[in-house]
Amino acid sequence: MKIDFLRHGETLAGTGFNGITDVDLTDKGWQQMQRAVEAGSHDLVITSPLQRCRRFAEDYARRQQLECISDTKLMEMDFGEWEARTPQQLLEEQPQQLKNFWRNPERHGAPGGEPLGVMAQRVQQAVQEIAQGNTRHCLVVSHQGVIALALLQVLGAASASLRQLRIDHGSLSRIEIYAEPESKPSVVFVNHV
Repeated sequence: MKIDFLRHGETLAGTGFNGITDVDLTDKGWQQMQRAVEAGSHDLVITSPLQRCRRFAEDYARRQQLECISDTKLMEMDFGEWEARTPQQLLEEQPQQLKNFWRNPERHGAPGGEPLGVMAQRVQQAVQEIAQGNTRHCLVVSHQGVIALALLQVLGAASASLRQLRIDHGSLSRIEIYAEPESKPSVVFVNHV
């Protein structure tokens, strides 16, 4: 089974901690996603319910005559008090807290936000549920943090390595999961634009 992870495209909110903030795509963001799936041969689409993912996923599924499922486990991290704030703002107001978060997000989460360990568990559960399904080639439309965590889990790497994976807007990353129980999943490619 193949799982393609498509990160949403550029959003109207620009850069910042827009985890659960429900912002829409720019025209460029829509085009980024469209280019990424031009040669798609998927048989199921699963999406984050946030509109920057969901609207494109539903449109793609409709055009390809596929089922589209929304799954809250595929939402980006809830950044709590940092939601809709930029790193520049936080560097001015809470520089040490932000630096601690960047150095070790497992120990130093965003104030009032979702702990990284909790997010990692829900991402792992989402991928396991997809792997147990009957699909052969699934498109998952989601967010940078979700995709990076899924890839790190396949690689057996620590969740704290999250910032070491570059996942651009509108990029595709793929994992393969094999039917043989002794086989481990593999990362096929990352950040293909």
